Amino acid sequence: MGKSVILLLVLVSGTGVDSGFGQTSYKKLDNPDASPEAVALYKYLQDMVGKKILSGQMWAPWGIDEEEYILKTTGKLPAVKGVDFIHGKDNQDEVRREQMEPMVGIIKKQSGKKPKELLADSGYCSEQNLKYLEKKKIDGYVATHRQKHGQPRETCKRGPLPRGSTRVERMNRKLQTRAGANIYAARKSIVEPVFGQIKHARGYRRFLMRGIEKVKAEWALVCATHNILKMYRLIYS
Repeated sequence: MGKSVILLLVLVSGTGVDSGFGQTSYKKLDNPDASPEAVALYKYLQDMVGKKILSGQMWAPWGIDEEEYILKTTGKLPAVKGVDFIHGKDNQDEVRREQMEPMVGIIKKQSGKKPKELLADSGYCSEQNLKYLEKKKIDGYVATHRQKHGQPRETCKRGPLPRGSTRVERMNRKLQTRAGANIYAARKSIVEPVFGQIKHARGYRRFLMRGIEKVKAEWALVCATHNILKMYRLIYS
């Protein structure tokens, strides 16, 4: 392709049929009001199933220009550009353990599909939440405890876990494996940059309003402007 395709909030949801390549292909969008551009892009992606692989690159406003580096190295631009948006949700719970199920519901509502995998920090870890992920057949990678910055990864012990091990203990072993640790490490580049951009790049480190309703409105404004800035820089940079 001559230039990158920017995918902004593209929600893939439709009627599934067997593509013939051992995976489900979606031939019809669920949204009857989808724009002509969305329909054309969806058709293009469908035509690629089982034939080609689209290269992609996460966009970030810091460090090197990834697209220029890829172009210089390979002679081609990535076909898909990724960008992180933030969903603002107020949470008055002292801990995040009560938010696992509601957040999965939000993901399903926004994307039209249940997530296949889920990464979460230790604030979401509990026997109840891990049981919920098992019930929903979601492959979870949930930290079982806080790890100090720079602390080396715990090595995975040899042999099976003792009979009767809890879900938390099994999750801890899962994250100690090389595969589990590598998957969970992706959370640093998927989730954390949003907060660095808001706190460091934009200098927003404390709420200016008082009272839960005013703070909720303030945070919603911060999230909205974060997403607008992302779209502006992608379109006009």
